[in-house]
Amino acid sequence: MEQYDDDLACIQALMVRLRTLSSPPSSGRKLYSVL
Repeated sequence: MEQYDDDLACIQALMVRLRTLSSPPSSGRKLYSVL
């Protein structure tokens, strides 16, 4: 169950990143700099 929850958290994080990258380019650049 813990692994499943972790996977969901990772997927949600990726979804948020994709949304920010697709919507505002400035936020995408910030995310890339953080990563």
